Order: sequence, then C-alpha cells, then structure tokens
Amino acid sequence: MVAAAVVAVAVFVGLRFGFAKRAGTVTIVADGRALVVSPRGRTVGELLALEGIPVGSGDKVVPDPASVLEPGMLVTVERPVRVTILADGNRTIVECLGLYVRDALKTAGVDVSGRDLVQPEADEELEPGMTVCVRRMTEELVTGKVQVPFQVLRREDENLEIGISKVVQQGRPGSKEVVTRLLKLDGKVIERQTIGERVLEKPVPQVVAIGTCGVISRGGQTIRFKKALDVVATAYTPGPESTGPSADGYTATGLKAGFGVIAVDPRVIKLGSRVYVEGYGFAIAGDVGGAIKGARIDVCFESKSEALRWGRRKVRVYIL
Repeated sequence: MVAAAVVAVAVFVGLRFGFAKRAGTVTIVADGRALVVSPRGRTVGELLALEGIPVGSGDKVVPDPASVLEPGMLVTVERPVRVTILADGNRTIVECLGLYVRDALKTAGVDVSGRDLVQPEADEELEPGMTVCVRRMTEELVTGKVQVPFQVLRREDENLEIGISKVVQQGRPGSKEVVTRLLKLDGKVIERQTIGERVLEKPVPQVVAIGTCGVISRGGQTIRFKKALDVVATAYTPGPESTGPSADGYTATGLKAGFGVIAVDPRVIKLGSRVYVEGYGFAIAGDVGGAIKGARIDVCFESKSEALRWGRRKVRVYIL
C-alpha cells in the first residue's frame, strides 16, 4: 500500500534524522526508501541529479529543488499516482500526489456529497492504476394527480328478474394529489415513497340493482324460472334452406327439429334446458349452431315465411 510505505519510510527517517544532522549528511526519501548521503552540489535539485533520483514535472520535491542544500536537510520526493475517476458520465485520469481516494477526487475536481456512493471508499489508500467510481444519490419530490376508482355497490331489487341487472347510478372516479419521494442512483429511480396525499374530488359509487324476482305472468299463466337473460334471437327451419342439403331434420341432441326447439351456445344455456322465450313461447334447448355463440339463440319455425317474419330481434329468455 502507498500509505503504508510512506509511514514505514517516515518511521525510518525519524530514527535516522538525528544521526544525519549530527554527521552533516542529507536524508533523501523517495520511491519508498530513504537514503542518507553526503551533501553534493549547491541545490537540492543538483543533489538529486547527482544521486540519480529523477524528478518529473508532476513530482513534488520538498524543499523546492532550487533551495540551497544544507547539511542535516531532509529531502522528500513524492510521485503522483495515476488514478481513473468515473463520475457523472465522464472518465477522468488524474495524477494525484495524495495518499487517499478523497485526494484523487479533489485533484479531479469531483465533489462528493454524503449520500453519494464512492467505490473504493474515500478513505481507502490509493494504488497505481486504481479506478474510482462515484455514483450520485439524489432525491426528488414529485407531485402528481392520481385517479381514484369508484366502488360498485350491488343492491337487490325485487322488481327485477333473477339474472337481470341495471345500473341505477353511474359511477364516477375521483382524484387526489399525491406527493412522492423518488430516490435516484445515477438518475435511475431505485425507491419510491408516498409522503403525502390530498383528496381533490371524491369518487361517486356506481349502484347496480340485482334482480331477485323469479316469477313472471304470461297469458294468465304464472311461470317460475331460475334465471333470465337478454339475447339476440334469429330463426331457422328444419328444411335444407336453413340446415343444408345433407341435414336429416334432427338436432345435435337427437330431437326432431321443429317449433319449440331452439339452438343455443351450451356455455350460456345448457343443452336440454327448458326455457321460455318472449314472443315465441316454451321451448327446449336442443340444438347448437356454428354462428350461435355467446348470448345468441336460434328459434325453429316450421315454415320459411314464419322464420322470415321473426327475423332478428332482441328477446328475453327465461331458464326454467
């Protein structure tokens, strides 16, 4: 270690300096070693040259090389250490005469705050060729407007049929002002913390009425059902005009196609279910169709004219 070597030499010099002064010699400390020599030349610089100790432009000589040489003098030569500094997106190479990382940072003109990360740490001893990395830790407060979602409240309604729901009050989101503390490392967010909130507008809940009525009256007849649903209904006939020339007149469940048999999507209405279709009457879910997907049904009529009159319409289906 550079610092350890300097300390060792200092101890050595401390032991020898008194003897050098008495004997009229000069002590030179350079390149990790101490030399006790007889004064030669007129100046410190001449002595170093005569002793074969080179002095570069970046070296620090104490006393100054131009100083008049005197017996008992202590001459030190400090060599700069080459260090690479990585900070703020820049790569800087410096020649540092200091002993520690903080000295190299000062030489490079890189300021470091208490929150910045320095690797190696600032009090680490310098080594030739060392790379020092400075990562900036910064804090930022950001104020933003955030949407607050509304609640959905479901309320039973005996005036609506089971399976039917109705929005009786539209929901509206609210808003709030949020203050967030952002902790950044080299400009990248590594931590977020909400430190304050203020409601700007309260959300309005959405109220949905859920049907609970399971009885209807049609044509003087009371019909009890398990579930009602709204669908799009088309019509077909058992003949080839609807089912193709290869059709045999029987449905997917083996029933003979005719009035009272409807095609459904089994994922929505289970095959074999008994139903009541508004405007059509009682029926059984006995067939499927390639185009019958989701909330769709296809009701069967005996004649093409009846099917055409039915056309395509929205109806309510009651599953019995």
